[in-house]
Amino acid sequence: MLAAPGVATAALALTAPGILWAVWWYPSGSLATRVTVGLALGLAFQWHVCALLAAGPGITAPSVALATIGGMLLAGALSWRKRRSFRITRLARDRRHTALLLAILGVSAAIAALPLAAHAIPQGWDPSFHVLLASTTVATGHLPTWTPFEQIPLNYPYGPHIFIAEISLLTGIAPDQVFGVLLNLLAPLATGLALYTFARQVWRLGSAALGAVAAYALLGNWGSLDYGRWGGLPNALGCLLLLAFLAVFFARGHALTRVLVGGVLLGAIPLAHHHVMLTTALLLIGYGVYLGVRALIHRGRAGRNVARWQLWRLGLMALVASVTVSYYAVPYALHARDVQNSDVLRYPDHFAGLIFEKNGWLLWALAGLGLVALAMFRRPPMNALFASLFARRQTGALAFSLVASTLLLVAFLLGYYGYRAYSLRVYHQPYAAFTPTRFLTDLTYLLAVFAGPPLALLWRWAGEIPWRRGVWWSAIARSALRAAIVLSLIATAVVTIQSQFVSNEGHLQPGEAAAFAWIQRHTPANAVIVNLDPMNRWAPYFTRREVTTTPVPVSEFTTGYVAEKRYLANVLLALLHRDQLVAFAADGSAFAALVNRPVALISNARLSPSWDTYLRFRSGAELVYVFGDAFGKLLTPTATARWWSGQRPPPTGWQTIPNTAGWEPHPPVQPVASGTVYLRVTVPGASSPPLRVSCASQGGGRLYIDGKIVPDTCAGSWQSFPELAPPGTHTRAFAAIPGHDLGPWFDVAIVSGAE
Repeated sequence: MLAAPGVATAALALTAPGILWAVWWYPSGSLATRVTVGLALGLAFQWHVCALLAAGPGITAPSVALATIGGMLLAGALSWRKRRSFRITRLARDRRHTALLLAILGVSAAIAALPLAAHAIPQGWDPSFHVLLASTTVATGHLPTWTPFEQIPLNYPYGPHIFIAEISLLTGIAPDQVFGVLLNLLAPLATGLALYTFARQVWRLGSAALGAVAAYALLGNWGSLDYGRWGGLPNALGCLLLLAFLAVFFARGHALTRVLVGGVLLGAIPLAHHHVMLTTALLLIGYGVYLGVRALIHRGRAGRNVARWQLWRLGLMALVASVTVSYYAVPYALHARDVQNSDVLRYPDHFAGLIFEKNGWLLWALAGLGLVALAMFRRPPMNALFASLFARRQTGALAFSLVASTLLLVAFLLGYYGYRAYSLRVYHQPYAAFTPTRFLTDLTYLLAVFAGPPLALLWRWAGEIPWRRGVWWSAIARSALRAAIVLSLIATAVVTIQSQFVSNEGHLQPGEAAAFAWIQRHTPANAVIVNLDPMNRWAPYFTRREVTTTPVPVSEFTTGYVAEKRYLANVLLALLHRDQLVAFAADGSAFAALVNRPVALISNARLSPSWDTYLRFRSGAELVYVFGDAFGKLLTPTATARWWSGQRPPPTGWQTIPNTAGWEPHPPVQPVASGTVYLRVTVPGASSPPLRVSCASQGGGRLYIDGKIVPDTCAGSWQSFPELAPPGTHTRAFAAIPGHDLGPWFDVAIVSGAE
């Protein structure tokens, strides 16, 4: 909370080029629209400029400050040269309406910011890698990267991380503190303002737009108050850009200006978030199909022309967007096939309960009332309240909202239930595609749009109940009803956000911060950290060291180096629990990168007493053990491992043939043409303690024990086999597919010890 003033000031300064230009020159009579467009343009400006700075002088405090000042001067020059003045007729004219909007935004931001007063670090899993990536820009002056924490390329969009880094550079505030203020305070304010501008495009009525903002900010869960629980800042910023784009797209007049501004905003969405980019493409394609069908079958000539013009404008904006973001989108598209190396299509997105409770029960109820009213009153209704709200319902923004809501709901159902059934049938795993619960998250914004009119009606009804005229308590009763509505909304928001105070997610474990600081000061920069604590995801950020379990999102390429390193860490942990290594063989980049490096292990529980000689630091319950070349010790018992070095598959019976022709003690430089790697390991039989075996590779594999195939193996788990218990020598043979892209690997470990 103490960082809020500095972060807010820096964020306002960084977005000032866009705000100044939009307030002075953007063609709109609404101040809210101008500020919304300016905020979005300011974000896009900084993201594009930082890409240039990274390729030149670097992203530093002076370069960011000079670029921002240059952007302000450019905005002022453009506004002065055009000398256009668009009269602001909304908000400034209706002070009561302005006061209500500011009150809703203030109350909602205050409630969303409550966790800042209680937590020391952001909650959830996502912030741990967002601030980690931002910290690499602060440290190097370049665009975010996984180096030195993971030896993989960055696939995640850089925009939000760049913005965090810029604020940190200008203010000296740590990236994790910047992240918390942006997510819990500034993003709700900006999103509420953007939603107001779009809802006004939908209903053309300020009261309905105010109702939409109140419904989103106080009744929404996923996509609203729940952002602070899991740390969805990129999703929030992506949806902010999408709302600003829609406000520009559906505005009237000044076609060229709106095409250029809308194109820039649309092009910035891929820099914010992958899933919002996917959602935006889905919704715009769906709406484009709707416009095409309407242009073909609409009875009225005017309706066909409107549909064609909107379709043409959408195409022009998409063209501008593709040009402005081509430097990022083209290289990204060229690596689209590498999606198989991520978990995008293998994500165990566990969804429990009903969708109504995820977005908010009251939000769904009010949105349902809005849709029912819209369907029932197809003709001008007799009720004046409904007439004022729905008389101008035939807008393009309303049609888009209906199409988009349907598509998001269908996308969730197909991505979760449909793909889950397919995955169980094909892969025998309950996977989900493209994190489908994010479609429900994005649906919250549109549900709020439809919930706005019923909430506005309820507010108006409470102030216009025909109590007995002249009775003194009539005005008090109306005020009491409206106060009850306000308290109900606030109470719902408070109940929704209280889940963020139940767990210890917002704090490090006692002594953990001291352990991180000790490691950073007393271990070499190339040390590898193994953290066994529940909050281990924060280890790389605070220690500035590579760890065995870096928090990597599902969009990253984890099937190679990351997966192998995690597997090797599990083998090492098995040895720390007093297992004896019998045999080990590795063919991958992670093992070669970890050998000859010291290992520091953090644990909140004492390891085996035999390891006390390695204990170097204690702070409360936190213990830090420092080992030498721990991963290098895995090389000791590999004398029995033999790899097939031929370019063709080994001869029939290779699983048991004792000859050594074609078998080498080291992995082949190039596998056979089929991509399969063959390995044989001989081990002595043992019944007590039993032998446990584990093997893993990118593409899976087959295991043979004394020539007999064993099904369902090479998945990375530890297994015991009765075939290895009899005395004598046993031959274990493997035929594995290490993979082809981004770090192929295949590792095997055999230990002796109880499970």
